[in-house]
Amino acid sequence: MTGPMAKFSPRRRAASWGALALLVCSLGASALAFADLPSPKRVQPPKPAATVAQTATPVPAPAPTPGPSVVVARVGEQTITSDQVEKLAKSIPPYQLKRMGTAEEVARKITESLVAQLLAEQGAMADELHERLDVAQRIRSIYGSALLQDVQQNASEAAVTDAEIEAFYEANREHYRSEERIRVWQIVVATEAEAKAILKTIKTDAKYAEDPVKAWDELARTKSLDKGTAMRKGDLGFMRPDGSTAHRDVAFPAEVYAAVAKIQDGEVVAEPVKIQNDWLILQRRGSVKTPERSLEQEKATIRGMLAKKKVRDVGGALITELRGKHLTDHHPQRVDIIQIDGEGDLAPMERPGALQAKRPAQPAAPKGTPGNLR
Repeated sequence: MTGPMAKFSPRRRAASWGALALLVCSLGASALAFADLPSPKRVQPPKPAATVAQTATPVPAPAPTPGPSVVVARVGEQTITSDQVEKLAKSIPPYQLKRMGTAEEVARKITESLVAQLLAEQGAMADELHERLDVAQRIRSIYGSALLQDVQQNASEAAVTDAEIEAFYEANREHYRSEERIRVWQIVVATEAEAKAILKTIKTDAKYAEDPVKAWDELARTKSLDKGTAMRKGDLGFMRPDGSTAHRDVAFPAEVYAAVAKIQDGEVVAEPVKIQNDWLILQRRGSVKTPERSLEQEKATIRGMLAKKKVRDVGGALITELRGKHLTDHHPQRVDIIQIDGEGDLAPMERPGALQAKRPAQPAAPKGTPGNLR
């Protein structure tokens, strides 16, 4: 490299990007298209005088301070400053900066990228693309997303206090206490007599005593009215004391858990349990006990959960406020005239007395033997 840039050393890459952006101005008008801008001259440091101080302990030089922001390019009425180049450079990961070359090359590429963006914006405005319907809709969508992101970012930066975390933990203490979950299997029948007959078979049948697991599975498949669990041999999975399970939408009456909690693993209840109009024969097939989780163990999880809740609350409050200010004409009942079929196609609902819309005729299916088709 020749010229003023030959003195640039990789050791100086730690210098302020603002100073590097200033160097871009000296690259010439042909590279960045701003020949009318003055190029700052490099100031050579004065040579130190030969004094006794040279033999003393060297004093570390002060850290370089960034220079003033200058205009490095102008497109129409829009300008690109060294501060913009510096800010964008700082947002690029270090490994990508290394691939982009030296500091001068990075500053030049960033500047050219910003110039290209402004040129595209000026061209779009000149062609009045912002007045086109699809572009206007995209612009409005970006406005809405930017507003919500800004509000939500401010909300997420609001610290969740330790007092809020402790209050949430105490209010939901039952979810963090030690609890036992029991794995329950069932056979469902319609009458008490049928249930007692099955229990008698379980207690006295030699075949059942020889292989209880296989015999239970056969009884569940052939006798249980609940065909969903019968295909799983009556397995209901692990159940908590309140009847809830690992599946959020699957829960059972607490009486089921209470009945199997009185017996040991592998045992069957002595009496059938009536749930609404059905009679259940229940078996306990195992259990697990979770330890109590302390506040310190759950603090990080609760903090993240409360932070997300704050973001949702702030976003919802903003929409409610804007709704009261700007929503003036709202007729949700009118969407009832729209039908969506199974394939996702939209079609207006046919109103009474309306003529049925004619659909385009389907092309006729090809005729002839397979050998004549091409």
